[in-house]
Amino acid sequence: MESVKEFRTDHLKHLKAAMDELVAAGVDDGFVIFETAEGKFCQFTYSRGLGLTFDLPRMGLSEEERKRATNIEAMEARTETSISYLLQIGVDTRMGAVLTDAVFRKVFLCSEGYQIQATLDI
Repeated sequence: MESVKEFRTDHLKHLKAAMDELVAAGVDDGFVIFETAEGKFCQFTYSRGLGLTFDLPRMGLSEEERKRATNIEAMEARTETSISYLLQIGVDTRMGAVLTDAVFRKVFLCSEGYQIQATLDI
C-alpha cells in the first residue's frame, strides 16, 4: 500500500519521526525526502536488507556546498558516486535526524528555525 504524507518541520523530533515511520512500514523502496522551499534536499531510502541509506544528490550542489558536505563529521564513512553522497545508517533514525539537521545547517546554511517539508512515501 502506498502512502504519501507531507508535513513541515524544523525540529529533530519530527525528522526522526518521519524516519521511524519509514522503518516501521518495512516497505522495500520506501523513502522520505526532506526539502526546503528553495529546492535544497536530502533523502533516505529504506530496504529490509540495508536499512536506511542517506542520499545527498550532488546535482544542484555548488562547489562550496560539496566541500561543506564532505566536512560533516558523520559523513566520513560516506560513499561518493558521480551523482550522490551515500551513507548506510542501518535503522539508527536518531543519527539520521542529526545528519539531516547537519546537512541543512552546515551544507545549505539554513538559519535557526529553518522550515523543511518532509515527504514520506511508504
